[in-house]
Amino acid sequence: MKKIVIGTGVVISALLKSEGTSRKALVKAVQEFILLLTLDTLTELERTLSKPKFSGLFSFSDKIAILELLIRQGEFVEVKTSIVACRDSSDDKFLNLAVSGEAQTILTRDPDLLVLHPFSEIAILNPRDFLNQF
Repeated sequence: MKKIVIGTGVVISALLKSEGTSRKALVKAVQEFILLLTLDTLTELERTLSKPKFSGLFSFSDKIAILELLIRQGEFVEVKTSIVACRDSSDDKFLNLAVSGEAQTILTRDPDLLVLHPFSEIAILNPRDFLNQF
């Protein structure tokens, strides 16, 4: 089965817009791919969901539910690489996860990652391009 890394922005956007492209892409990815995770990627998602700008949008139970879904659907990967390639060094964790987990795709809305497409034979796609390709 194909493997995928999903960026934080895609998950947040999918939660905010139930009929949006990010939601459709996230659902497709979870249904058709093995979702790769690390503690770092989940921690970033949890921190982002906890930001004050999202305080009125997501309840504590909503946050727990999405994290539990990703953990249930996902596969944890031991990162064995130390790639430094992204303009924003905080995004290198997604590249390292994708390479270590042998992902075929990174699904992201982050321009700092998208500009690297393709990276080491890994497709880096925004939600619209992901849906068009798969």
